[in-house]
Amino acid sequence: MKIYYLGPIGSFSEQIGKKIYKKMDLVPLQTFEGIVKKVENDPEATGLLVIENSISSSVHQSVDLMFESQAQIIGEAYMEIKLDLIGLPGTKVENIKTVFSHPQALSQSSEFIKKYQLKSIFEQSTASAASYVKRSKKIQNAAIGSKYLADLMKLKVIKENVGNIKHNMSRWIMIANQAKIKDTEANKLTVIFKVKHKPGSLVKALDQIAKKRGNLTKIESRPLPGTNWEYEFWLDLEIPNGTKKDFLKLFQNETLEYRVLGAYKKGKLYNS
Repeated sequence: MKIYYLGPIGSFSEQIGKKIYKKMDLVPLQTFEGIVKKVENDPEATGLLVIENSISSSVHQSVDLMFESQAQIIGEAYMEIKLDLIGLPGTKVENIKTVFSHPQALSQSSEFIKKYQLKSIFEQSTASAASYVKRSKKIQNAAIGSKYLADLMKLKVIKENVGNIKHNMSRWIMIANQAKIKDTEANKLTVIFKVKHKPGSLVKALDQIAKKRGNLTKIESRPLPGTNWEYEFWLDLEIPNGTKKDFLKLFQNETLEYRVLGAYKKGKLYNS
């Protein structure tokens, strides 16, 4: 079985993929769309999509793709995201003039960049930034990435944990062509649904979820094309063990229509 993740090699997605799928064949792809298509066309494939971050919220491209896809969420995982300043061996912080990284990593390290008055340059990924720094052979260049990436590229961690907020987590979902666990083992649901376009419809549905001890962990909306600002909702919900059928009956009664994107087990938190 192949596990498809957003590359290149050295990305945070590869890092968590190796933690989850220790003996599987991990294959990097260049786009989220490519991962979803591989899964839709291959019953044996699994995709790994980063879906949200505790600082910057949802990864909207992944969410949008799952709104349109028939792929199933079969699991989730979390990982602490620790952003380090990495560069050539022998480099010190005072040597650095320019820092390279993915725009999100640079944004999440803006206070450090401002403090040291560094010039920041966008790269496609943290891995491509580290690769550029290595090829440049200049001690005034550094990248923002992970210790895992530094080790992979034979670079050095110049300064640890340069992110603005130290408690930084990302969440990944694992997707497949079809569901792979028993209903009785599922304690989390992801559902897309629509309610009547009138006052109180959404509140009524959420109230019924609360009465059944469902714990809402994410809600997101998308406008329905061709309507006057009517919406479709994405909902992540922790449920008591063995209650999947009860919640599906609830959605059947309280919504105009719904689609289960996944019934799976709550994810594990991994250290970076």
